[in-house]
Amino acid sequence: MISEVKESKSNNKGGRPKKQIKRDQLVEKFIITYKAKKTNLSASEYLRTLGIEGQVDRKIKTLPKEVLEFIGKLNHMAANLNQVAKKNGKH
Repeated sequence: MISEVKESKSNNKGGRPKKQIKRDQLVEKFIITYKAKKTNLSASEYLRTLGIEGQVDRKIKTLPKEVLEFIGKLNHMAANLNQVAKKNGKH
């Protein structure tokens, strides 16, 4: 009898027992973390903002118009250079 009590105490690590997570809760957690990542926020920041303001604005990083135009010009120049190199490469 004494050995049975000792065995049961060694298995008990103490602390609050773990709750089983329901499938619905996992789905909700996934949705929240997905939406938080989409807005570049952590899950807690996303929920805090949603609770206070009622909506979360997306933080999308956009480049200025001048930079986008410059990138377009560079792409065209690179394409032209590739065409010239391809024509000159063949004999």
